[in-house]
Amino acid sequence: MIDNLLTIEETSRLLNVSKNTLRRWDKDGTLPAVRTNGKHRRYKQEDIDTFLGNEPNELEKTICIYGRVSSHDQKKKGDLDRQCQRLSEYCVKKKYKVGHILKDVGSGLSDLRRGFNKLVELVIAGKINILVIEHKDRLTRFQFNILEKFFISYGVTIECVDKPDKDSEEEFVNDIMMLMASFSGKLYGRIDGRKMMKVIPKLNCDRFDPRFVIADDNGKIMDDAKGWGYKTQEKARKAMWYKFGGGKQKVDDSKEKMKAEVSSLEAKHNGIGKFIEQFDEIWFKEFARGEIDENDLLDAIEEKFGTRLTVYQLECFGET
Repeated sequence: MIDNLLTIEETSRLLNVSKNTLRRWDKDGTLPAVRTNGKHRRYKQEDIDTFLGNEPNELEKTICIYGRVSSHDQKKKGDLDRQCQRLSEYCVKKKYKVGHILKDVGSGLSDLRRGFNKLVELVIAGKINILVIEHKDRLTRFQFNILEKFFISYGVTIECVDKPDKDSEEEFVNDIMMLMASFSGKLYGRIDGRKMMKVIPKLNCDRFDPRFVIADDNGKIMDDAKGWGYKTQEKARKAMWYKFGGGKQKVDDSKEKMKAEVSSLEAKHNGIGKFIEQFDEIWFKEFARGEIDENDLLDAIEEKFGTRLTVYQLECFGET
């Protein structure tokens, strides 16, 4: 029986949910855990199978859960985990066999979402039969009916839980603003004479070692990584954003904001930074093995200083 017990880290990866979500599920009985002599949570494989609806003689259809939020702030607040938790509970009630749980952080207007593209690949490969989402706009902002017909053509039906999203109106406004910014950026980039940047293959490269460079609309090379070229298009795009798209300023602004947050917390709670540093040093091995995580550190900080930091505030100490 011991061999069938999974750690909270393994279960988190298997179900594609956070360890904090697993703790909540343990407390409310959604997915109970057993405790070791050291009080660590362990999960029975059969309990996980039951939770996923993988019991024998149940529906043979393979289900995919897809969740999305628009911003990393929403993810940090736990909105994405809660969304997927509601979808998982819905599938348990329907006794569905959940084969895939996909998540995205990004605009519903974007077709470059990693989870969304993985979903399309699963549909085309015939690896799923039902897609479960909370609402139509979680999958796409526009042209849902066309996307649904595409899925149906591959034998995949879409089920919407249809739970109202309190932030959906705000997200929709943000999506429209992003769309307008995209078009206006291209327009004004040409009006004021600035060059539009793009990533192109580097000439005269070994065909077994292709490289990429950043060029303007006229093909003039603006950045070639000191003559070497970038190894991948992704690295070239990141460099283009950082050097020509205002990325450097955004990164610098973010670092300054984090420094200010750390200074403010140090002023209110003397020695909190040193305490976090020492905690990391003492419990390094336990962190690496997944036996403790950031929530244990947050608990220790609260016990020591009488205040509960947010995950963002904790990240600020790690970045400064």
